[in-house]
Amino acid sequence: MKRIGIAWLAVVVVTAGVLLVVLAGRSSIEESRCPLRYQKGPSSDGSIMINMAERMLLPLPGKPAQIRDLPPGAGQARFYQLECGDGSSVFLCLLPGRKLYVDTDGDGMLSNERCFRGIDRGQPGYNWEYGPVRLKSTAAKGGATPCFRVRSFREDVPGPVSVHPDGCQTGWLRIDGRAYQFAAVDGDYDGRFSTRLSLPVADPWRRQCDLIAVDRDGDGEFRYSGRRCEVMPLGRMVVMHDKYYAIDLEPDGSRLELRAVQPALGELVIDCPGAEFECDLLSDAAPQSFYWTYESKSHPLPAGTYGVGRGTLRTLNADGRPLAFQCDHPGSSLECFEIKAGETTTLKIGAPFVTTAEVRWTGGQVEMKPVLRDCAGSVYVPTPSGHAGPWRPSPLTFSIFDEQGNRLGSGQFAYSLEGTLTSSWRVPSGFKGKYRVQIDLDVGPCEARHDQTWHVIE
Repeated sequence: MKRIGIAWLAVVVVTAGVLLVVLAGRSSIEESRCPLRYQKGPSSDGSIMINMAERMLLPLPGKPAQIRDLPPGAGQARFYQLECGDGSSVFLCLLPGRKLYVDTDGDGMLSNERCFRGIDRGQPGYNWEYGPVRLKSTAAKGGATPCFRVRSFREDVPGPVSVHPDGCQTGWLRIDGRAYQFAAVDGDYDGRFSTRLSLPVADPWRRQCDLIAVDRDGDGEFRYSGRRCEVMPLGRMVVMHDKYYAIDLEPDGSRLELRAVQPALGELVIDCPGAEFECDLLSDAAPQSFYWTYESKSHPLPAGTYGVGRGTLRTLNADGRPLAFQCDHPGSSLECFEIKAGETTTLKIGAPFVTTAEVRWTGGQVEMKPVLRDCAGSVYVPTPSGHAGPWRPSPLTFSIFDEQGNRLGSGQFAYSLEGTLTSSWRVPSGFKGKYRVQIDLDVGPCEARHDQTWHVIE
């Protein structure tokens, strides 16, 4: 019994010590400022924050002139170039047998570099990961040490590889007395946390800038969804508790400070009659998510440069059923626009729409996906999101016509496991000539017409 009592006493002492450490750590969290420390992150599959900084690299046509020597057995090497935010380039050399060499110091010599061996990730024999790779050249310039991982997917053909950060800088600070975890990601691989978003962007999903994140709901994760987005491109400010805070982030990522500010505001009006619109607003000022309802189509915003990222347009059909259309490719007028202090900027989106289809001829059949284009040139696709409760979208149908107006085929679209509407048409044997696809797409009260594009099978 005496030994049991001593054991319990030891457990109590250890537990009390742990609690004191935790409480002391939390009590030491400062208001609006904190040191940031490096934290190894999950793969890009397990973190939307890491995924947003991922780069896809295509193989170069041959050995780059910057590479002066090669490692042994480099006769079938594939070369890749990673362009960094400071204007420098990092060259990668992938060899048969899942061996990777990286010119980490920028001297063009690969024979003296470490050989990274690929480790199976995901589907065995198809997906390999290398690293972490630590660059030396940037660290010597006074920045942090860029650290990333590489993934390859094919050995039989010269395919692309992807690069993603190995981790991020994290820390805790308080806003109005409440503790939040923040993170910063070196999204352009230059070892410095100072590259803000530059608009327009070629890919709204991967912006080639640094990122900042805040765990708003305290669930221990940084998420990118809904109207309280937690992962953002680095801008001048961040929104917390409906107030703006200027971001002061040390270039080496070692410290973060937020300062409450009252920026000069302009007004953004979204003109989309008969519909609601939700989107991510990319900005060099304060990236954030907004929702324009049927009743409210105006929002005040800090002066700056903006662009529409991913968005969702919602409306109701004649039966009152909800319809939702996702926009991954905003029109040119939405890609980059200015909000000026004291002025109103109006963006017209939505009707009139044009319904069409993206088609691909393959192996005796035409694969197709329904597409909706609006007056701004934005491309939308029907999505099951928004069909809450017992309601479900009505079946989406299509018809195929030849030049004489004869119906060659018809069918329905179905949602794939990824939530994408697709279908296919088996081309009649011996058919040659033009055809068009007519999509019977319900867009509720909004004006729409059918696209008259002709496709050719030769």
